[in-house]
Amino acid sequence: MNAHTYIVLIREKIMPSIEQPYTDHDYIYQDDYNSVHRAKNVLEFIKEYMPNRIMPEYRASKLDNIWPIENAWAII
Repeated sequence: MNAHTYIVLIREKIMPSIEQPYTDHDYIYQDDYNSVHRAKNVLEFIKEYMPNRIMPEYRASKLDNIWPIENAWAII
């Protein structure tokens, strides 16, 4: 996946599924340190369309202790 396809995924799949139950936009977006998520155009898109987010500098660098799926991705 590249930055462009990630933006398309967020815009066409993720945002509609989030905005349906959270019509007041009362949600917080959090990504991980994948290089695609750190691309300049992705960060600009997220900043504009998902202003409520946890900034990378305020969270743990590894999330595998929070999201066990990260351990599976590491194996794959």
